[in-house]
Amino acid sequence: MNILFFTYDFPYPTNSGGKTRAFNLIKFAKRDADITLFSFTRNDFQKEHNDALHALGVHDIFLFPRKSVRDIRNLSSFILSQSIFSTLYFDRGIFDELLRVVREKRIDLVQFESFYTGFYLSDVLRDLGVKQVFGTENIEYILYEDNARYHTDLASRLFFTDQAKKIKREEEAFYMKADSILAVTSQEKEYITSRWKKNVVVIENGVDIADFTQRKQKKRPENTLVFIGNFSYFPNVDAMKWFMHTVFPLLPSDIKLIVVGRNSSKMTFLRHERVQAREYVANIKDAYALGTALIAPIRIGGGTNFKILEAMASGLPVIALAERVGSFDFRDGEELLIASSPQEFVQKTTELLQGVALRRRLAMNAKLAVEKNYNWKNIGNKLHAVWASIINEKY
Repeated sequence: MNILFFTYDFPYPTNSGGKTRAFNLIKFAKRDADITLFSFTRNDFQKEHNDALHALGVHDIFLFPRKSVRDIRNLSSFILSQSIFSTLYFDRGIFDELLRVVREKRIDLVQFESFYTGFYLSDVLRDLGVKQVFGTENIEYILYEDNARYHTDLASRLFFTDQAKKIKREEEAFYMKADSILAVTSQEKEYITSRWKKNVVVIENGVDIADFTQRKQKKRPENTLVFIGNFSYFPNVDAMKWFMHTVFPLLPSDIKLIVVGRNSSKMTFLRHERVQAREYVANIKDAYALGTALIAPIRIGGGTNFKILEAMASGLPVIALAERVGSFDFRDGEELLIASSPQEFVQKTTELLQGVALRRRLAMNAKLAVEKNYNWKNIGNKLHAVWASIINEKY
């Protein structure tokens, strides 16, 4: 079968959640499929990144530089009914190239991975007999509603509220155009099916188990918390602002924090004598050896948090806010620790750092759960079966 996989950011290196998901879906779902990649690129893209996709057997790669957020053409979104992402990502020239490649390569199915590529879902493709899969990574408009709620300044609240309304309309249009929709969690599947009665399949986020478990484990430092996340992504900024203002001041003074992620050194709220900000590590997997436990104080967002799964696969215990772990089949006190308030976050963090036996039990249980339920190999097999089932409906 001939698949065209369309991503909003080049899926390598795997230094963000969306890129990690796209790379591993391609890697483990490809099997006997012929995959053509369409991808937007950003300023940090390097040509040698193509080699990682070539190694997976993806040889036809079409790249399109994404417009700058400051592009003057994006201003139209403030006065029209479309979101800023419509003008940021949609380009008629790219759409024409998509149609050309679809015809020439006799593409059976196009997977539009994430909301940002959904603007290319089209009746024209449907009329050509091409199946269209909309791969959601979360319910996008909810992110913007949440962000509006947590911002205190009026201008930001108005901006995010306006964008949330526009994004919601666009997402609903994408659902209607797609032949099938991929959701990351069962909760998001239920949300979509209850309103639009569409064919929705859960394709979870996962971990390349072999890649993590085969790495030599280093002795972990004591009394050291780790947070990993890109600070150009506003849920991470919100998470660490909340943690630094409400939790960190209440922790014992011998507890340190290491923050790994792009733009982390620019975050003024992280400037503290017990906090070390690192913009870059040569291999993200090494970041999970830097501390005693991973903190996940994420309040905003949908889907599932990759860093939680990766930490568990690495044997690093996790403490998380309740808002962002409901989609996991994990139990508080068994696979991770869950907090619902700043005071509870302080209490459970202290217990974990002081309890060697607790850390060992959580790490062992979490590894087993991830291997069973969040293994990219199994998830990839599921997606391959979805592609085959949808394509077979054509004939």
